[in-house]
Amino acid sequence: MSIEEKLKNELKALKRKAGITDDLDVVWAPDADSKLSGEVRGNTIYIYESEEEKAVNTLIHEFIDLLVSRTLELYVSFANAMIKLLNDIAYRRKEEIIETIARLLASQEGENMPQCTYGARKGRH
Repeated sequence: MSIEEKLKNELKALKRKAGITDDLDVVWAPDADSKLSGEVRGNTIYIYESEEEKAVNTLIHEFIDLLVSRTLELYVSFANAMIKLLNDIAYRRKEEIIETIARLLASQEGENMPQCTYGARKGRH
Protein backbone atom coordinates (compact mmCIF):
# COMPACT_ATOMS: atom_id res chain seq x y z
CA MET A 1 0.00 0.00 0.00
CA SER A 2 1.38 3.42 -0.96
CA ILE A 3 1.71 6.22 1.56
CA GLU A 4 -1.05 8.17 -0.16
CA GLU A 5 -3.43 5.18 0.09
CA LYS A 6 -2.48 4.77 3.75
CA LEU A 7 -3.24 8.47 4.36
CA LYS A 8 -6.60 8.22 2.59
CA ASN A 9 -7.55 5.18 4.69
CA GLU A 10 -6.42 6.95 7.86
CA LEU A 11 -8.51 10.00 6.96
CA LYS A 12 -11.58 7.79 6.42
CA ALA A 13 -11.01 6.23 9.85
CA LEU A 14 -10.58 9.64 11.49
CA LYS A 15 -13.76 10.94 9.89
CA ARG A 16 -15.68 7.87 10.99
CA LYS A 17 -14.40 8.10 14.58
CA ALA A 18 -15.18 11.82 14.74
CA GLY A 19 -18.58 11.42 13.09
CA ILE A 20 -17.58 13.76 10.27
CA THR A 21 -19.37 13.33 6.96
CA ASP A 22 -17.80 16.33 5.25
CA ASP A 23 -16.16 15.87 1.90
CA LEU A 24 -12.54 16.03 3.07
CA ASP A 25 -9.58 14.85 1.04
CA VAL A 26 -5.92 14.29 1.74
CA VAL A 27 -3.12 14.92 -0.75
CA TRP A 28 0.34 13.57 -0.15
CA ALA A 29 2.85 15.98 -1.68
CA PRO A 30 6.24 15.23 -0.12
CA ASP A 31 8.42 18.31 -0.09
CA ALA A 32 11.70 18.21 1.83
CA ASP A 33 12.12 21.98 1.38
CA SER A 34 8.74 22.86 2.85
CA LYS A 35 8.74 24.66 6.18
CA LEU A 36 5.42 22.97 6.95
CA SER A 37 4.74 19.31 7.66
CA GLY A 38 1.19 19.78 6.42
CA GLU A 39 -1.66 22.25 6.10
CA VAL A 40 -5.37 22.51 5.49
CA ARG A 41 -6.60 24.48 2.50
CA GLY A 42 -10.34 24.42 2.01
CA ASN A 43 -11.50 20.82 2.35
CA THR A 44 -8.11 19.34 1.53
CA ILE A 45 -5.37 18.33 3.94
CA TYR A 46 -1.94 18.54 2.33
CA ILE A 47 0.84 16.40 3.79
CA TYR A 48 4.44 17.32 2.94
CA GLU A 49 6.28 14.71 5.04
CA SER A 50 7.98 11.98 3.02
CA GLU A 51 8.24 9.37 5.79
CA GLU A 52 5.11 7.30 6.39
CA GLU A 53 4.98 7.59 10.18
CA LYS A 54 5.56 11.35 10.12
CA ALA A 55 3.00 11.72 7.33
CA VAL A 56 0.33 9.84 9.33
CA ASN A 57 1.09 11.84 12.48
CA THR A 58 0.87 15.04 10.47
CA LEU A 59 -2.50 13.97 9.04
CA ILE A 60 -3.83 13.37 12.55
CA HIS A 61 -2.50 16.76 13.69
CA GLU A 62 -4.02 18.60 10.72
CA PHE A 63 -7.36 16.79 11.12
CA ILE A 64 -7.57 17.86 14.77
CA ASP A 65 -6.53 21.38 13.78
CA LEU A 66 -9.37 21.44 11.24
CA LEU A 67 -11.92 20.42 13.88
CA VAL A 68 -10.66 23.00 16.39
CA SER A 69 -10.51 25.75 13.76
CA ARG A 70 -14.13 25.14 12.82
CA THR A 71 -15.10 25.69 16.44
CA LEU A 72 -13.14 28.93 16.57
CA GLU A 73 -14.77 30.27 13.37
CA LEU A 74 -17.87 31.17 15.41
CA TYR A 75 -15.81 33.27 17.82
CA VAL A 76 -13.87 34.95 15.02
CA SER A 77 -17.13 35.88 13.24
CA PHE A 78 -18.57 37.21 16.51
CA ALA A 79 -15.44 39.23 17.28
CA ASN A 80 -15.36 40.71 13.77
CA ALA A 81 -19.03 41.71 14.02
CA MET A 82 -18.40 43.36 17.39
CA ILE A 83 -15.37 45.24 16.05
CA LYS A 84 -17.45 46.54 13.12
CA LEU A 85 -20.25 47.63 15.47
CA LEU A 86 -17.82 49.42 17.79
CA ASN A 87 -16.09 51.11 14.85
CA ASP A 88 -19.46 52.37 13.58
CA ILE A 89 -20.41 53.69 17.05
CA ALA A 90 -17.01 55.37 17.48
CA TYR A 91 -17.30 56.98 14.03
CA ARG A 92 -20.77 58.36 14.80
CA ARG A 93 -19.59 59.74 18.14
CA LYS A 94 -16.55 61.34 16.53
CA GLU A 95 -18.75 62.98 13.88
CA GLU A 96 -21.11 64.30 16.58
CA ILE A 97 -18.17 65.82 18.47
CA ILE A 98 -16.88 67.44 15.28
CA GLU A 99 -20.33 68.95 14.65
CA THR A 100 -20.50 70.22 18.23
CA ILE A 101 -17.05 71.83 18.02
CA ALA A 102 -17.90 73.39 14.65
CA ARG A 103 -21.10 74.93 16.14
CA LEU A 104 -19.18 76.18 19.18
CA LEU A 105 -16.55 77.83 17.01
CA ALA A 106 -19.23 79.41 14.85
CA SER A 107 -21.14 80.74 17.86
CA GLN A 108 -17.95 82.26 19.32
CA GLU A 109 -17.52 84.26 16.14
CA GLY A 110 -21.15 85.34 16.29
CA GLU A 111 -21.94 83.60 13.03
CA ASN A 112 -24.41 80.89 12.25
CA MET A 113 -22.15 78.31 10.63
CA PRO A 114 -23.79 75.76 8.32
CA GLN A 115 -23.63 72.11 9.32
CA CYS A 116 -20.21 70.66 8.58
CA THR A 117 -20.34 67.78 6.09
CA TYR A 118 -16.65 67.18 5.52
CA GLY A 119 -15.94 63.46 5.96
CA ALA A 120 -19.54 62.74 6.83
CA ARG A 121 -21.12 59.52 5.67
CA LYS A 122 -24.61 59.57 4.23
CA GLY A 123 -27.27 58.78 6.77
CA ARG A 124 -24.84 58.92 9.70
CA HIS A 125 -25.67 62.34 11.19
